[in-house]
Order: sequence, then C-alpha cells, then structure tokens
Amino acid sequence: VFLSRLMNFKISNLQGLRLFAEQLAIFLQGGELFLLDGTLGAGKTTFVRSVSEALGTTDNVCSPTFSLIQRYKGALSIVHMDLYRLESERELDFLDIEELLNNKDIKFIEWGMKFPEYFDQPYILIRLTVPERDKNTVEETNLEVGEQRVISFSIHNTQKSNTSLNRLFGKLEKWVDTFEQ
Repeated sequence: VFLSRLMNFKISNLQGLRLFAEQLAIFLQGGELFLLDGTLGAGKTTFVRSVSEALGTTDNVCSPTFSLIQRYKGALSIVHMDLYRLESERELDFLDIEELLNNKDIKFIEWGMKFPEYFDQPYILIRLTVPERDKNTVEETNLEVGEQRVISFSIHNTQKSNTSLNRLFGKLEKWVDTFEQ
C-alpha cells in the first residue's frame, strides 16, 4: 500500500464532522473509494450519513454492520460497506466486492483497513480518532456534547495515476487549511 500524503485536523462537535462531509460531497464526481477507520462509536457511519445527506439522499443511512452493504441514492449513488464482522479476504470474494469497487458509485468502506492488501486501486483513508479515549474502550461516544475528534486523511496507491482522486485530495487539503470551528 503506497501512501503519498497525509493531512490531520481536529473537530470538536458533530457540526465539524458535518462540515467536512459537506465539503467532501461538493468535490465528489463518482467512482471514488474511501476506507473509513476508527474505533466503535468514532463517527464513521455519522460521516457517511452526512455525506449522503449533502448529496440529497432521503434514504435512512445506518450502519451496515449486519447487512454488510447498503446503497443510497442521491445526486450521486453511494455504496456503504462495513467489514467489521468479516474475518478473511475470502469472505470479501463471496460478497462480489470486486464488481462494486469498479463501478461509478462512491464507495465508503468501514473497517476496510482490516484487509488493506485487498484494495489495490487508489483510495482515500479517513481515520477518525478520539484522543481522550483509551484505545481498548468500546463505549459509544457523543459528538453532540463536544467530544473532540481528530480526522486524518491520506491518499493511497496513487502510483496507479488517478488524477481525479489526487485533485480531490488537493481540494480537501486547501479546505482544511481554511477550516475553523
């Protein structure tokens, strides 16, 4: 997995996460792949919900932990996957994820870093961390009351020359430089 750039910034509430999601939605064209990483309750599904809402979906966006795959229709279609319960790459093959990865839908994959070798196409990793929380804690957290998050995003596998993903990443970098919460 080739990493080319990394960016970090802090948010202090749900509004900050929504602002980032809304900004990302403005830049999306379709076909992008995002792997979402973070502990349980860090805000991965909330982030996908916010992007979906910004793209005009009226679908109920919820964690696909048990269904594994959800689809949402809006200005652009979104495929939302959750690999938390999977234990091997073979299980990914049974889901026919290859076909999903190669279509024009925007893909958000929670817990995709469990299988980083599986994703050889360019992608942006978005990592949500809760600095005050012990890494072994599995408690739900509350962005509404202002529990801080650090959002890290990095672009991977760009040696395969995905200029639209590089452009998207550059736009996000510029936005973060002006972000104030």
